[in-house]
Amino acid sequence: MVPRSTPSGRPRAARRETSGDYLARALRSKNPGQRRALAEAGLVRLDQEDDDDPEMEALLLRQLYLAELEDGDLQAALDTATEMVDLETLGDIARQDAARAAAALGKIDVAAAHLRIAAEVCPLERRAFHLATLGALLRFAGRTSEAVQVFETAASLAEKDRWLYLGQWALAEKAAGQEPTWSFSDLRQGLESTQSQKGYALWVLGEVCSALGDQAAGARYLTRFLGRLEGAPRAKALALAGEVAHAKVLLSQG
Repeated sequence: MVPRSTPSGRPRAARRETSGDYLARALRSKNPGQRRALAEAGLVRLDQEDDDDPEMEALLLRQLYLAELEDGDLQAALDTATEMVDLETLGDIARQDAARAAAALGKIDVAAAHLRIAAEVCPLERRAFHLATLGALLRFAGRTSEAVQVFETAASLAEKDRWLYLGQWALAEKAAGQEPTWSFSDLRQGLESTQSQKGYALWVLGEVCSALGDQAAGARYLTRFLGRLEGAPRAKALALAGEVAHAKVLLSQG
């Protein structure tokens, strides 16, 4: 950028970028390497600024975390998320981020602890979501009895997407060798009657239909679920790794 001239004719010095400028550029960046560099530069600049700004630090750290996830640097991502947690400014978001990285590293107990705290500190409307995330983590880690209890609580708290949580609860009960509290026929009808037949609901519907013996419908839903993840950011892919693996197993059995 060429510095503009002042009325006296002398060049005006270019404004030095602030930590907020680096954050804005990192948010716009689609390249993980560039986003990582911008976030790191923003953190350096923040250290040079006069005001202590924990919120800005956490926001820059989150951009760094997302870039590290995209680069596959999982331990670095967990370390960065732990710094975010320690700042205590992003609440349940930082806990969810830390859980995602820990789970990807196979640190199930660490991830579960973060998700339990996330469910405690989050706004009430997000409690069911965090608990359902915890339930899925436990289920795919083979801890199905624990998962059943968590899904039951999530379903009782859900103000929306209740059929989704009821479906997850029933599927966890089946995986644990228990008789599902809700019939899969009722769950299928409930899920198919809602307007949320997208994203995660497709996966739940796919497994519910498979449990009913309707392999064709199950395959359609699971294939649509997997198709929506093609080209998705690594952070989203990691968060749904258990569901993706299980969907592929079900499709192979069909």
